[in-house]
Amino acid sequence: TPAEYAGDVYPRTNGDHQVSIQDWLEIGRMVAKIDVVTNSDEMLRADCAPRNNPNGKLTVADWVQAGRYALGLDPLTLVTTPSHKSLTLSTPKVGVGGTRTLQVGNVAALRGQAVNVPVQLVSTADENAVGVTVRYNASQLKLTGVALGSAATSGRLNFNTNQLTGGVGVALSLSPGAALSPGTNEIVVLNFMTSSNASGSSPLTLDDSVVTVEVADKTANVLTASYVNGAVVLPLQPTIVTTATGTSLQLTWPVATGNFQVQAASNILGPWTTMVFPMVTNGENVTATVPPGGFPQFYYRLTGQ
Repeated sequence: TPAEYAGDVYPRTNGDHQVSIQDWLEIGRMVAKIDVVTNSDEMLRADCAPRNNPNGKLTVADWVQAGRYALGLDPLTLVTTPSHKSLTLSTPKVGVGGTRTLQVGNVAALRGQAVNVPVQLVSTADENAVGVTVRYNASQLKLTGVALGSAATSGRLNFNTNQLTGGVGVALSLSPGAALSPGTNEIVVLNFMTSSNASGSSPLTLDDSVVTVEVADKTANVLTASYVNGAVVLPLQPTIVTTATGTSLQLTWPVATGNFQVQAASNILGPWTTMVFPMVTNGENVTATVPPGGFPQFYYRLTGQ
């Protein structure tokens, strides 16, 4: 009977008793949960890291190890029973010390606009693969795409948006044996569209709910890293204060909420007309003075410039 080799998952589901680039590609899809492991035998073959001592879970380290087998960087290894069969969901420690850091950017955005958020790895040496799940507020942000970052354009990217509402699992690997340069590397870019009524800071948090958060080196070792959450920062929703002063009306709102124009209408359904009113600011608030008009204007609103 031909031997069963660690990393041999292609063709599915029995493999072909060898490990090739197709096996490497397939394990990358399994790590991202794009393809689901169908039985315990397939899991034993897919779970190939640490080498000769698998841990019972699929992470980017398994993807790296399969690539090393495929290119002959390591000799093929017979399937080994995992030393740890239980997998519990864990939340990565955010902001823990260390020079190697996986971080999601903090990016300012406007309502109803596209925004690109970088995922960066501050590398020290030998980093080859990264797994990460990013959670976001689906009522404020809509994910429109995931792309390779400027430091990983030659890498292989798998992402999965089907497991979560408001979350994306990402698995990235460079070619087997390759490594990122030391320094801050943009590895992935998340593309969002902001909601037209979004306001304030919308958090982007890391966890293991789809893809296990992990950094692996080019020899399939799991590396110690710090993990830092990010956010899309949106203007605050303005609160308008109205004050009657004689025959005029004053509209006041905070400067920090953004730049606005005043529109007026005689009917709540419009049409709305942009008005040019005198505006002054004291550094904290903006005040627009609405003089008496030649025709009734019953409704006023702010619109972003």
